[in-house]
Amino acid sequence: MIQPVLQSERLQLVPATCAMLDAECSAPNLIAGFLDAEVPSDWPPESLRDVLPWFRDHHMKDPFGDGWYSWYTVLTRSGERAVLVGGVGSVGRSDHAGVLEIGYSVLPQFQGWGIGGEMTALFIAWAFRDVSVVRIIARTAPGNQPSVALLMRNRFEEVGRDVENDLVEYELTRSRYEVSGR
Repeated sequence: MIQPVLQSERLQLVPATCAMLDAECSAPNLIAGFLDAEVPSDWPPESLRDVLPWFRDHHMKDPFGDGWYSWYTVLTRSGERAVLVGGVGSVGRSDHAGVLEIGYSVLPQFQGWGIGGEMTALFIAWAFRDVSVVRIIARTAPGNQPSVALLMRNRFEEVGRDVENDLVEYELTRSRYEVSGR
């Protein structure tokens, strides 16, 4: 497996590279060789399927963008083969105002295990290491209670609504993050 940059007791987050994204766009199961992990037959999650080429194309334009676009989340369990369970990332580097927009997804069979919140917390900690990031935002459907709960557990606050797209915007500022002691 590629050495993960982010790790918890049970998760390894591996930053996507151009080669990994290119392989995955060709055939999702090709990512198994890069991760040395099982890739479930329903990979990628539905919310990622349409945006994989976007991530690949933007990453190719930013050859030093490893980590800013997409991370693979691998679940490791004692005595069992590692398995790809989800992904987390952002739409690129923070903008001129220091705002970073993030997204996350976990395969349905691994939802409800706390994986989404845990991988998002790891990514947030990594993102705030960059001093240019002052605010992280996320958007979700108002009825998506698991997503809202994930954001609340990670100290995000609701800051607005995108009525046209029926989304609610949440934010986590650097100052709120630092005060929380994370």
